[in-house]
Amino acid sequence: ESLSRRPLLILGVLLIVVGVQLLTFGLVSEMIAAARQEGRGRQVRALQVERVVEDDSHADLGAIHHDPAPQPTGGGSSRD
Repeated sequence: ESLSRRPLLILGVLLIVVGVQLLTFGLVSEMIAAARQEGRGRQVRALQVERVVEDDSHADLGAIHHDPAPQPTGGGSSRD
């Protein structure tokens, strides 16, 4: 069969090419930004992971996990 009868194949290849171009553009722009900061005399900081927090209770949210707020303890009246 000819490629004109396979539009999903053409679309898939096109999306892969566009994805590679976006990734390359992002990397090149990061390199340019770092070079400009070095040229201005600013020191480029290297980021380092200090710790990894694993919490499966909110795994489906895909958000950054923060330490929970402290719960109030005693001292108040409780209603039954």
